[in-house]
Amino acid sequence: AIMWDIYDASGWTTMASGTHETLNDIWGNSARDVYIVGNNGTILHHYGQGWAPMQSNTSEDLRGVWGSARNDVFAVGREGEILHYDGYSWTPMSSPTAQDLHGIWGSSENDVYAVGWSRYTDNKICHYNGVSWSEMHSYGYLYALFDVWGSSNTDILAVGAGGAIFHYDGTAWFPMSSGTTSELRDVWGSSATNVFA
Repeated sequence: AIMWDIYDASGWTTMASGTHETLNDIWGNSARDVYIVGNNGTILHHYGQGWAPMQSNTSEDLRGVWGSARNDVFAVGREGEILHYDGYSWTPMSSPTAQDLHGIWGSSENDVYAVGWSRYTDNKICHYNGVSWSEMHSYGYLYALFDVWGSSNTDILAVGAGGAIFHYDGTAWFPMSSGTTSELRDVWGSSATNVFA
């Protein structure tokens, strides 16, 4: 079984995940409300006493997870799979794309972004407005986008292959120079002026 290392004030502790599936992303609302997503529709939930499997109602590989609250969690994955958890069950959402989605982040429950790619078409940036998902224009970049994060609804970054970084200012997405051609898999910051990719 895959093991997890959990860090608290006394150091790292190993925990059993209860699955052999590859696990891809993690998000938590509190120490007793943490979600992990993985291949073949795997979703695990930490209640404070270990990891428990959740029924995802999909067999697609899930690549990203994010939520605004314990009853408002999103997961994305292969072939445009988008799931929503309302505190009781995971249900599929109508997706604007059939392309793989890798990363998800939102500024609120009504402003959520998911990024991904296809081998033969432009990368995908999708937006949820609290009612439905739609595609956003991203300037025809042909390589993968893997993650998205923002400091506000007018300061959002998406990163990907070839050192790609796109910035959203609340109106449109624009490419930024990253100074590298290395693949950027993740992005996070503590503020708008302190961001790591």
